[in-house]
Amino acid sequence: QTCALPISDPPTDTKRKIGDFCVEILGDPRFDAFSWTQVNSSTKAVILRWLTGRTLDAFFDVLRNTADSIWQHRQDFWTSYYRQGHITEAWAVLGPDAHRYVIKNYRGADLAYGLLTGQYDEGQSVLLMRMGDMLFCEWSHNGKLRAIDVASFDSPKLYRKSYDAADL
Repeated sequence: QTCALPISDPPTDTKRKIGDFCVEILGDPRFDAFSWTQVNSSTKAVILRWLTGRTLDAFFDVLRNTADSIWQHRQDFWTSYYRQGHITEAWAVLGPDAHRYVIKNYRGADLAYGLLTGQYDEGQSVLLMRMGDMLFCEWSHNGKLRAIDVASFDSPKLYRKSYDAADL
């Protein structure tokens, strides 16, 4: 479900502390839904939204350092949709270049992600984003945006450890 109005959040450092605490105690709700079954659904949705924001921020940081300059425009575009409450889930799928950058430059859980496998340009990565009933697959490095209904048999599932490029 999307929200047409901007959502008011606490400062970034407060969101990070609360999110880190919840994930430390209950696990990451993207991977461990069972531990979150007793948590109010609106509270869980807030934590998921904050994790989505962290995924977007970290993914855009990685691409700022590994991709073409067009990504600044894509970042502005997608960040606007996130701030308006339309992007409810996001998952990064990194190719080898971006994966090497993350291993060298990231510590902690700021960017949980899957790996891209199969045949593709080694520089490419993919950002999977859910908006309502649609899943968007945004490819880097002159890649095309693809969209699919999340209920479709062919729709990629979020939060996997690896994805074959042909499936995206």
